[in-house]
Amino acid sequence: MRAVLFSLVLVAGCATTDSKGSEEDAPIDGKADSFAHPTDHGAIAFATAQTASLKGSAEYHTWTFSLSGNASIHTFTSRVPHYATPDTVLYLYKKTTTGTWGSYIARNDDSGNSDLSSITKALGAGDYRVLVKGHDASVKGPFGIEVDCDGAGCAAPSTCLFGTFQDDFLNGTNPNLIANKTSYTLAQYQALGPNPVMDQRIIAALHESAHTDVVTVADAFAAADANEIDLVRIYDLLGARAFVAVEYGAGDNPYGAIFTDGTAATEVAALHDSDIDSCTVSTQTCELHQNFYDLRQDASWVRTSQRTVTMASQLTGNQAANALAAIRVAYADAATLTAGLADIDQGELDVSVFTKGATSVEAYDYGAGDNTYGALYLAGTTTVAAEIHDGDFYGCTLLQ
Repeated sequence: MRAVLFSLVLVAGCATTDSKGSEEDAPIDGKADSFAHPTDHGAIAFATAQTASLKGSAEYHTWTFSLSGNASIHTFTSRVPHYATPDTVLYLYKKTTTGTWGSYIARNDDSGNSDLSSITKALGAGDYRVLVKGHDASVKGPFGIEVDCDGAGCAAPSTCLFGTFQDDFLNGTNPNLIANKTSYTLAQYQALGPNPVMDQRIIAALHESAHTDVVTVADAFAAADANEIDLVRIYDLLGARAFVAVEYGAGDNPYGAIFTDGTAATEVAALHDSDIDSCTVSTQTCELHQNFYDLRQDASWVRTSQRTVTMASQLTGNQAANALAAIRVAYADAATLTAGLADIDQGELDVSVFTKGATSVEAYDYGAGDNTYGALYLAGTTTVAAEIHDGDFYGCTLLQ
């Protein structure tokens, strides 16, 4: 009888020792988490272990990672050699559309028979955060953390404005890009009239394939599959910038290049067998907004001066040069400022200065067939901040 009682006491004692109780400071599932100010370690590289330490001044630790598409991730904590195994709790979050982390999407306390933690989960494209804390306030000391990734989405998201593949800027993958494609034969292209800059773009685009011997536009059309070349007009809503893509087939594979849309044939990306390579343009936002109306409605851009110019003699120096260049946005043939003022609606050119913090821009706008055209310059200079085409900004250089 004494042996039986001893056995019962021993079993009861073991049960009490193994029970950890509830996790301290655990968020309520489905509610906003309480881990508002963790120690943030920044981005964590996949398959690369990192270490941190739980202590009074750092009870919660976070790392972030991004997925460009679908992938399966496995994140887990580990023991640091020569230290006790920490009793960790691991949380996984996905950034919301409002830019906050919200509530966790996965959680793990004990993995198998260990006090360590592990989460395996299939995820889609987006930004994610892992958070490690102790099961209770008594858990102190170092631990390891790792995030492993398997799948196409593990590749870093493209920083190129146009995406990763040629179809990305055509099929609506980026809602901030508007693209319009037109196919041309040589005769159809020549019917548009002389365009030396576009000629340079077409020749340069052919050199992105095996057709490096192309020296004329006629050569380019003769070399392209089916003797056709596509011109794609691309407008970046966020950056208020315009581009032109030249596409063609080379042995049944798509090739070409993307250029800035302006007076220079500046190449900003190459198109190689459906891929976008050598991209030099990233996603940015125009500080002036996307159009002139929004700039004028933004209270943070204060209009500090305004006047209406009707005679060339009212402007001198940089202002006279800027005014003529602004008028040439709509009337390219204007030879002089006097001639340009005669071309615009009512012969009136509005000149205004807008200031935001330490930045000032001088706007020259006018009516051209009841539509607003013109240009903005960094105040006191001839440096273009943006052109105005039918109210919209093009070629914005004030980017963030």
